[in-house]
Amino acid sequence: MPPPNVRSIRDLIFWQFGKVMSSVEGSGKSNHKVTLDNFTHLKMGSPGFMPLANRIANSGDPNHCAYCCKHTLVKPTLLLSAVRGGPNVKENMVMACGGCIKEKGDKRLYEWYGLDKRDMLPDVAEAKYLLLLYRLHEQRRDLDESFVPNMCARCDMEELCPEKQVLSVYCLEGCFKKV
Repeated sequence: MPPPNVRSIRDLIFWQFGKVMSSVEGSGKSNHKVTLDNFTHLKMGSPGFMPLANRIANSGDPNHCAYCCKHTLVKPTLLLSAVRGGPNVKENMVMACGGCIKEKGDKRLYEWYGLDKRDMLPDVAEAKYLLLLYRLHEQRRDLDESFVPNMCARCDMEELCPEKQVLSVYCLEGCFKKV
């Protein structure tokens, strides 16, 4: 779970992206101190989240699966499926192998990986997903939502939450329900 100073959707996206930055920097996603430093810098606006997230999200090899990182036959697929309201735009597309596409199905990315394995998400896929979630929450005008019960009321992932009424990565995607 994120630390107490992570209070809103925006904060949680920055916290998770701080982990991606820590991984890209070579410290690993579990390095709490580096993640906290990255989070603090992102909250202050330096470095800018959007340009940095775009750079990492677009650094992947188009011949590797975004999910398992294997060099294999890949095809474009949506990070957030259309049945969950995911837009059919480049920002929501990754290259993935047939096995990962089938296994993921229409699950959301953190839902698919689970809380225990969320730090094992490949950096490129997670950066692209966080950038997409940022934009979608910005459109919904709830980036600064910090009242967790409001988030829980809109979420369909209650059975997966380890602690009710506590901010987790599921709060980022639980509002994107099947349509």
